[in-house]
Amino acid sequence: MREIHARIVSGDLAPGEVTTTLNSAGPMTQVTVTGVYTPNIWVPPVIGPAIIAAETKEQWQVLRKEIVRRRGAPG
Repeated sequence: MREIHARIVSGDLAPGEVTTTLNSAGPMTQVTVTGVYTPNIWVPPVIGPAIIAAETKEQWQVLRKEIVRRRGAPG
């Protein structure tokens, strides 16, 4: 499995689609996430997408930190 396709069917960013791609890079795995969504709330131009991107990045960093912690490897 190299890609995971998901659809956002409810919530403030629905409808939308997200693709998660996994690439092996030696002992590491690179995870790339791209998405397209249609907010059903007002999002301020320029700063809104930047805020959403920053929040999403933070959530992925927390997930990565937990994976590394459970594996017992240095971060």
